[in-house]
Amino acid sequence: MIPTLQTLEKTCAACPAQWEGELSDGTRFHVHYRFGVLRVGFGAMADDAVSDTRFEWTLGDGLDGWMDWDQASDYFDRAVLAHFRKGD
Repeated sequence: MIPTLQTLEKTCAACPAQWEGELSDGTRFHVHYRFGVLRVGFGAMADDAVSDTRFEWTLGDGLDGWMDWDQASDYFDRAVLAHFRKGD
């Protein structure tokens, strides 16, 4: 079963855009957009999620660091599906 978004917190009011939270199964996640690259990580603890860089997309130029959750959420959903379908 693919877990769902349980909690979401925007952890930086400016650049870089970043969010942290928890999925319904307790998995922690970190979403970070800086230098035009969006990264999504997962882990048992918040630090593990920050260190996990398996999912990333280049979406802007090297100076871009601002994004709304509405823009990031589609990529987040893709990462969740890929992460849990692989059994990680």
